[in-house]
Amino acid sequence: MQQKVVFEQPCPKQVNDVPFYESDSKTYWRKIRNVCHSIRLFQMPIIKSIQSPDEVTFNQNLTKFRSCTQIGSLNKEEQMAKKRANDDLSDAMKAIKRERELFYYVEKGTSIDLIEKILMNDPKRYLYEPKSPLRLVNKKNSQGFTLLYIAAKNGFEDVCNILIQYGADQNISVQINQIDDYPLVAAFRWRHFEIIDLLLANNPNEKVKTLCQQSLDKSQRQKYSQYF
Repeated sequence: MQQKVVFEQPCPKQVNDVPFYESDSKTYWRKIRNVCHSIRLFQMPIIKSIQSPDEVTFNQNLTKFRSCTQIGSLNKEEQMAKKRANDDLSDAMKAIKRERELFYYVEKGTSIDLIEKILMNDPKRYLYEPKSPLRLVNKKNSQGFTLLYIAAKNGFEDVCNILIQYGADQNISVQINQIDDYPLVAAFRWRHFEIIDLLLANNPNEKVKTLCQQSLDKSQRQKYSQYF
């Protein structure tokens, strides 16, 4: 006769049988408390340097709930700051667009009316000194060329005339193979005589005159002897 073997499963320990230390309880509840306090502090604009997570505590004497009026004033300040930031970004985008359009029309040598309109409507037209490189009329493109240099090199006399009327400075240098170059020097190089006369009548500095003089032939020296 076969005997039936029964394996008894070990009885799981009851909760009361699990050893529970007071230090473990304190550590556990300290973590819970720190998490709750951290969430609460993150909701309030209070900044404090701490050395340990255990320092994240809630001081009722220092931290107070804000009234609805205070919250409303903060919201207004945030809205005003956001509006100023949006306005600054919008102005910057408009300035970039204005500058790109101006260089496009100058490089084409056409649309004189549009070039003049852009220069006239520049909101920072009177913000800088007349010959400041920060003025729109004296800006440089990604290649480092000024508007007047591009117009003088390409022989666009009407464009040069408009740029000079709005304060373009011909004494601002551009870099060609790490060598200083100027609108008047480029005009001499490409034999744009109308532009040469226009630029010579608008006070080129001594450095520009010296560079031009080095490139003059005999006939040009006689023709422009009053300037050199």
